[in-house]
Amino acid sequence: HAPLVNRCQKGSAGPWGYGQLHVDHQASAHASRLGAVAMSDYDMGDVVAIADRKAFLDHHSSSEVAEALEKDEMGYLDQSSWRGALIETVETVDS
Repeated sequence: HAPLVNRCQKGSAGPWGYGQLHVDHQASAHASRLGAVAMSDYDMGDVVAIADRKAFLDHHSSSEVAEALEKDEMGYLDQSSWRGALIETVETVDS
């Protein structure tokens, strides 16, 4: 999926980054028991670091990008039962 995400950037200004996190179900169940909290069925997340707000909006408002990602995810993700987003703006200082 990472190579596709990178291709979807279409040469926009960087830096770009992509990563995935897959849950360890046994460790999560153990932590849930220790913390006396309910287990979640959440099992994966990804992070796409995008250089600036304009690049973020260009990327996420593109129907072409959405269609390419959805096609790539078919058979792996249930498109009807997921999708959430957390957005964090990080200010950087150029050296």
